[in-house]
Amino acid sequence: GVIDLTFTANTELMVTPTALFSFYGYDTKQFIVSSHTRDADRKNLEKTIGTDNPYIAEAEDSVQGAWHLTFPIDSYAVYPLQEMMDDGVIKRLEVSIRPRVEVDEEVVATNMVSETLDLAGNMTVDDYFKGANAVVDVEACNVCHDALATTFHSGDRGGDIAGCKHCHFPGNGGSHLEMASRELGSYVHAIHTFQAFDADEINFADNVESKRYYQHIGHTLPTFTAKACEACHLPGTFESSDQSESLPHILSDSWINEGGPDGEDTWMRNIGSVPSYVTGPGARACGGCHRADIIAADDAAKLAVFNQHTRANGYLVEDEEGVYEEIVERIMSLFQ
Repeated sequence: GVIDLTFTANTELMVTPTALFSFYGYDTKQFIVSSHTRDADRKNLEKTIGTDNPYIAEAEDSVQGAWHLTFPIDSYAVYPLQEMMDDGVIKRLEVSIRPRVEVDEEVVATNMVSETLDLAGNMTVDDYFKGANAVVDVEACNVCHDALATTFHSGDRGGDIAGCKHCHFPGNGGSHLEMASRELGSYVHAIHTFQAFDADEINFADNVESKRYYQHIGHTLPTFTAKACEACHLPGTFESSDQSESLPHILSDSWINEGGPDGEDTWMRNIGSVPSYVTGPGARACGGCHRADIIAADDAAKLAVFNQHTRANGYLVEDEEGVYEEIVERIMSLFQ
């Protein structure tokens, strides 16, 4: 089949928008095929107008302000999309448009837009884990952030959590955060519990760098209560995810600090080597906060107990090649 997409601009200042194509796994809220996943040539399912993409092309009638893209799904080299659709692994597609509007060479804050498509029925799906069924209130995010993404990405990436998920994929570990998944439920929870980014690169022998780290991990989400969930989440979405609605996730391993001038370890802590794991939604989402607190306290014993708790009450499997795909298939087959 061919994905045929047309979209328009509501301002002449939008000249290089990007279309992103990701595929939900089973009946979950996460993508099993992410637009951000690159092939051997580092090409992915993100098409910026005016750039070449081997999978997504501009049709002949595509013009500035009224674009037309085509994506033959059997052209994609990384995943067998048609086979995954036939097997019921893929049922829905998320298409997002990331606008890019510049004023005086500055990218201004704009909202991404997204649509969910039922691939078998060839129809749009309203409120698929968004709208009336959203988990997070973006307006609540913007109480603190003013415009979501302007401070940690760029202004063209705001307004739509579905748009964030294209990159924040459960099959990747937390690239800047140890013992975390890149999936939003893990990543955002760890960040809002003030787990530090890239602690493996900090020179703890430097008094300034060390003090900045310990000052950072001492912060608390500005609600200052155990009800911090309410700062971001909508009512009824505070509990652990239904496993039928959430894919397994990969957690990154623990950091090896090389922050010294000659690459030596300057982080004298109790937590030692922790491997990368594949785990479930509770360990990923609730664990995002718990692990960040444990890392801040440098409590190796508590971390071991927590990991054992998540293993005993769910699954926690050491990751290696092929393990993630096997766990996804085994867990999700229970709900088919």
